[in-house]
Amino acid sequence: MKDMTQSLYRCGVMMLTAAFLLLPLVCLAREDQPGAHVTVAPLRQGTISQSIVTYGMVVPAPGAVTVFSLPYESQVVKVFVSQGEQVASGDSLVQAGPSPDTRLKIEMAKTACKIAGKRLDDVIQKQKLKLAANDEVFQAQQAFSDASTALKSYQTMKAEEMLTIKTSRAGIVDNIYAHEGAIMPPGGPLVDVVAGCALEVRLGGEPEEAAQLAAGQTVLLSPVNRPALKAVSGRIRAISRSINTATRLIDIFVDMDASSGMLLNEFIKGTITVAAAKGFIVPRNAVLRSGDQYCLFTVKGNRAVRHIVQTGIENENEIQVSGEDLHPGEPVVILGNYELADQMTVTMEETR
Repeated sequence: MKDMTQSLYRCGVMMLTAAFLLLPLVCLAREDQPGAHVTVAPLRQGTISQSIVTYGMVVPAPGAVTVFSLPYESQVVKVFVSQGEQVASGDSLVQAGPSPDTRLKIEMAKTACKIAGKRLDDVIQKQKLKLAANDEVFQAQQAFSDASTALKSYQTMKAEEMLTIKTSRAGIVDNIYAHEGAIMPPGGPLVDVVAGCALEVRLGGEPEEAAQLAAGQTVLLSPVNRPALKAVSGRIRAISRSINTATRLIDIFVDMDASSGMLLNEFIKGTITVAAAKGFIVPRNAVLRSGDQYCLFTVKGNRAVRHIVQTGIENENEIQVSGEDLHPGEPVVILGNYELADQMTVTMEETR
């Protein structure tokens, strides 16, 4: 039994000796192994902004649309303009005259006025002969006055004439309702003209974003189909408090400079800045979720250093961070950070 114990003791000593002799070789092998390969970007210090991207179109500003119409039923003879055409003050838009029904009503008004006048003369003569009472004279006078007023109304409107409607200010033809030969109802629109310098942009925003929007906020406007055109700045004029039933969005009305070069009904992208802050800024994929915290890795001396950070404003590409031992310009891991641990050896490549 004693010999067996001595043998086990000698075996244990030999195994421990071998382990101590092999340990430097294992460590050397580990040091020779390459570290995790990561891509880094410099930690930037500056201003970051949070924006909402919306889309819409150029529309007439309030009070910019002039509707041309005639107060009586008319018939269109000629249309001089096309939709979207730019017109100057004094340019002809539409030529129209009375419809057949209007001509008939004018003739009836003339006949009624003539009959009422003759009736009044007869009653006055009878009154002189004591054959008509004052009430009859009053009724005849009233009938003549009504008939004269109706006829004068047509004459004032120049309803018997062929009229050429001209624009009183420069602008853009928005809608044309009249077509040659068409019968237009009284007061029915013939042509709409939008003042060329009175345009705004109507954007569509998600209802949940309404709380972040306010009148006066800056909006960067750029034509979707004309990327070469320089983006222009505008300001929110008003925000609707109801849902647009056609788009299911809220309408955001944006004032813009008259010299912006935007076209009526053009499709527009609007970028609205809703928040801005100064601080450390990193790409979004540099920040990792760690339980109920956020962290990122920097590289110091070829080793990964883990930092617990607090996040702030973020946008599509970047996020604001704050934390201890962060310095501007130091490399921050943006790719390969999921496989890292604190103080892990790394091989880094800078992003281009």
